[in-house]
Amino acid sequence: MPSFTTLSPTPPTQHRLLKSAIEKQELLRFIYNGRERIVEPQTFGMDWAGEDVLRAYQTSGESESGQPVGLKLFHVAEMSSLRKTGKSFGNARPEHNPNDSAMKTIYATLE
Repeated sequence: MPSFTTLSPTPPTQHRLLKSAIEKQELLRFIYNGRERIVEPQTFGMDWAGEDVLRAYQTSGESESGQPVGLKLFHVAEMSSLRKTGKSFGNARPEHNPNDSAMKTIYATLE
């Protein structure tokens, strides 16, 4: 089971933005692998390799995989132009797992 803590390699401003977006259920927009993504953030934490990651449901934008919609894991260090869209979303997605096994440490998650 993952631990809950606030230690993070992510810059403090970005860390606060990600936590706030989850707590307030706000959509995020960012560039990832050169493509714009719009997502519902579900869980933010550190993976087993010590990298910060965001589990989010991508609602629109582009994708390298060709699947622009769905639950995905994003490496925070690879995100750029991260910002809130000003829009909110409802409850966590049915496939959301607050004890995400990809994460050793969880900073914020939807309930």
